[in-house]
Amino acid sequence: LALGGRPLRNSRLTLGTGAVAVILLSVGAGLGFSSLVGVPLTEISLLMVFVIVGVGVDDVIVVVDFLQRQPPHLSIVERISGALGGAGPAIQLTSLTNLIAFLIAATVDFPGVSYFCLSAGFTLFALFLLTTTLFTALLTFDERRRGAMRLDCLCCIGFGAGDSETGDAEPSSPSHKEDDKRAHSGLRAAVSSAARAYDCFVASKPVALVVILAFTSLIPLGFGFAIGNIPLGAELASYFPDGSPYVAYTADTQENFVALDTPGYLVLRDVKWEDASAQTAVDSLLAALESDDFVIAPYSTNNWLAAYRAVAADRGATASAAPPLRQSGDGFLADVAAFLKETDPQCVDRQLGGECLREIIPARYSKEVVWAGEAGASPITATRFSCTLAVPDEVKGRVELMNEHRATADANRGSIDAVVWSYFMLFSDRDRIVVRLVLETLAFAAAAVLGTLVFFLHPLSVAVIALAIASIDGGIFLLMYLWAVPLDAVAFICLAMSIGLSVDYVVHVAHAFEHEEGTPEQRIKAALHGIGWSVLKGGGSTFLGVVALAGADSEIFRTFFKMLFSTVLLGLLAGLVLFPACVIFVGKWITPKLLEKTPAGVAQADAVAKPAAAAEPPALQAQLERY
Repeated sequence: LALGGRPLRNSRLTLGTGAVAVILLSVGAGLGFSSLVGVPLTEISLLMVFVIVGVGVDDVIVVVDFLQRQPPHLSIVERISGALGGAGPAIQLTSLTNLIAFLIAATVDFPGVSYFCLSAGFTLFALFLLTTTLFTALLTFDERRRGAMRLDCLCCIGFGAGDSETGDAEPSSPSHKEDDKRAHSGLRAAVSSAARAYDCFVASKPVALVVILAFTSLIPLGFGFAIGNIPLGAELASYFPDGSPYVAYTADTQENFVALDTPGYLVLRDVKWEDASAQTAVDSLLAALESDDFVIAPYSTNNWLAAYRAVAADRGATASAAPPLRQSGDGFLADVAAFLKETDPQCVDRQLGGECLREIIPARYSKEVVWAGEAGASPITATRFSCTLAVPDEVKGRVELMNEHRATADANRGSIDAVVWSYFMLFSDRDRIVVRLVLETLAFAAAAVLGTLVFFLHPLSVAVIALAIASIDGGIFLLMYLWAVPLDAVAFICLAMSIGLSVDYVVHVAHAFEHEEGTPEQRIKAALHGIGWSVLKGGGSTFLGVVALAGADSEIFRTFFKMLFSTVLLGLLAGLVLFPACVIFVGKWITPKLLEKTPAGVAQADAVAKPAAAAEPPALQAQLERY
């Protein structure tokens, strides 16, 4: 529909279908190459499809819009060439910035995000190649179909006197043009009226100043306030459909029992267990760890050493027929090995009358001890003690619990090689540093993108784009805070994408502005008239591509929609509002790239507006080359 025209006659439904096929081919190529080089496909990798469809449709719309602005008297080959000559540099530049942003983000120490960004980078490269080759071929065939006045989707059926088999017929017959005019007259009138009103709005310096101040305010609000108050990490339940048993269990547990109980582990390595002083040091470490408020079941009552000591004490007190167990020194390790092989119940707690109150089976601890070689004849290289931890229901509380428990272990372990761990720490370790990783990734990606743009755009244009990037990221953080979107892997990916995806809109307008002449007001009006509608359609198509996710039955997909919607919205505002507002003030120092046009070059404008006579092909050819 965005490529539009009169249905079946001048529409491009077949071309649009071909464009989607090209985009999906690029996704297949990108994922195929990722597989070839060993990049894993994760559960969030397929979210890339929505991004690639948005970027791909943007590029397609820009190419077709440039084609429609070509002089109608030119041949199909010349029009296609002119369209790529106008749209190609902008598409190449935006594709390059997207690729750089993703490759920089792929260096982050966050495997899921890194895999996603690598696959997305490969896919974007494939998309650029296929858009400029395969889609161009499809566009050429479609132009020939329109020139031969054949129906869209039914190209074997003609619809006018121009029904011809010639593949290079001109699509600019009077009836053809009248069809287009009638089909679009109402829309074009409305668009023209809105464009004129917007021209007056964007050219006003007071309005431009307000716009700049409003966007600039997003930077301190986002980076100074919002990012420190955004929830950290998504709950595991977010990855499950609404109403799943796991979601219901988690909600009921957190509501009724406040905290989730989970096993905690203390891993000790290379301890000389036959040394009594080493055992005393371990006892001191256990006592310190158990002093933390969130330890429900202590380490000291659930480990092989406590069980070994209890059985040894029971045998000594009851004069058991079983061999005594040494507490340290020579033979200690051999006794431990023999103890861990016993499968019969052993009493560890008796009443005064001698009746056993609690028994254990020593062999259940055999998996908790790792020997350097033969059990009993070699040292113990590693062992694990377990406890039960009360885990808070908020991610921030879990991070604080992890940090506190680790700090306690570090402060009391002395020379012991000790590590505390629990399953929830697998996510808390990531959530603990996610803010730093996000800020570093955004900074490096922005620096790389801006450094690339310096080679193609005026430094002042790049400075305005830098302001746009900072404002967009600040605005995204602020919207995340208002929507209570957690800073997790999906949000991380969307923030990495925001550098490239949102800059697309600004770069298109900046590129067009630098190729216009006149006062800053005249140049930005011309740029917006030339590329603004394409940018708006591209952003709208990206939004339509992800809007279905707003009603998804899983929170993780709704989060992706919110993040991508924020990126597209702020990117469009930056390209169509912020950049025009900035160049109203600084545009006079941005030198147009066509100032070198000669008076002879001015004559080509007449050739564009008025077709040259057929009797003067050399002159026409010279004018076309200058054009």
